[in-house]
Amino acid sequence: MNCEQDSTPAQLNVRCRAPSGSIAVMSVLDLSAGGIMVRFAGWDARPGERVLTTIDGFSARPGVLVWVEDGRAGIAFAEALHEAVFDQLRRCLEGPHGESPAATSPRAESDGGTSRRRQFFA
Repeated sequence: MNCEQDSTPAQLNVRCRAPSGSIAVMSVLDLSAGGIMVRFAGWDARPGERVLTTIDGFSARPGVLVWVEDGRAGIAFAEALHEAVFDQLRRCLEGPHGESPAATSPRAESDGGTSRRRQFFA
């Protein structure tokens, strides 16, 4: 995956499989070395379940669905992404000029930053 030549942020997708065998392909909204936030729709997984995630162009990674809220979800990886992999994925999400799609998504919360989502991605 080479995102450096693109003029706009890439649309990263993640394929997720739940223990039930159900599979969903969702858009990656944000990521950290420890997990991802996705647009959550049409998947029967529940918080606390182990899941298998495959981000476009990378090998499968086990994780746990941590939270689901307002059409978004957080998945914590069982092991942190390698620094080089994280840097490459972050560049893909941000685009060549550092515009992060997460920066323009509705992430502001009125709870002073104490939600599970903010704790997960802090």
